Amino acid sequence: MLPSSTLQLATEEPANSLIYTILHTPTLWSILAMTSIVALLVLWEETIHNIRSSTPKAIVPVIDSMLAEVGGLG
Repeated sequence: MLPSSTLQLATEEPANSLIYTILHTPTLWSILAMTSIVALLVLWEETIHNIRSSTPKAIVPVIDSMLAEVGGLG
């Protein structure tokens, strides 16, 4: 276990740094979370578009049925 003076120095030091301040800003984390969600949705949409355009016409209803089950088209 650390002595209280060492613990105090360890907790005071990062509070003054710019990185500590940036990493403890809720706005940064909310922007990162929203950007990740949007990127995943764009990736999903592009993947579905590529799958539908590269499959034979006979299999397209099967893909539509699968997407309806997932909730993408249903």
